[in-house]
Amino acid sequence: MDTEMDSIHSPADGWLNAEAYHNASQASHPLTPTFVPATALPHVCYSPAHPNPTKTGSLAGQGNNRCIWIANEQGALAEGTSQGSLDGLIDSYLEPDASIGWHSHHHSEEYYYLLSGTLNVMMQDQNGHTSTFILAPGDRHWIGPGMSHCAQAGNEGARFIAIMLKCQGVRL
Repeated sequence: MDTEMDSIHSPADGWLNAEAYHNASQASHPLTPTFVPATALPHVCYSPAHPNPTKTGSLAGQGNNRCIWIANEQGALAEGTSQGSLDGLIDSYLEPDASIGWHSHHHSEEYYYLLSGTLNVMMQDQNGHTSTFILAPGDRHWIGPGMSHCAQAGNEGARFIAIMLKCQGVRL
């Protein structure tokens, strides 16, 4: 099946399984952090992204989310190149009607910038207020510490950039 992401520098051997990628003992560091060819960036398929067994339907997470990790500063996979609060930078493609399960951000914030398709987002702020909205290309979604969210792609899928930032000294 051809998807928008299949045409974007996918490695010859296909997409990595999310479990195998995140269980790696260390990052595969490039020779130089100033240039990494597209084929050397980790291409990871989450099936689903942020699964939540306590929820049902789209809130539980479903389908495939194909992600190209542009930068990763998380745990053992940290590249060690960011001098700031960057936690991760991902080019993400959520397949048609697939969803990212309901999850919370305790010590991080995240931005989604929609490039194509539509993305239905539900979020809950620190006070328990729930909001829903539909992102169109060019729209941005932000979630901060103490908030929760999930997202479901429309019937054409959704491609977005996800920027994850670490928050230091956050008290909830």
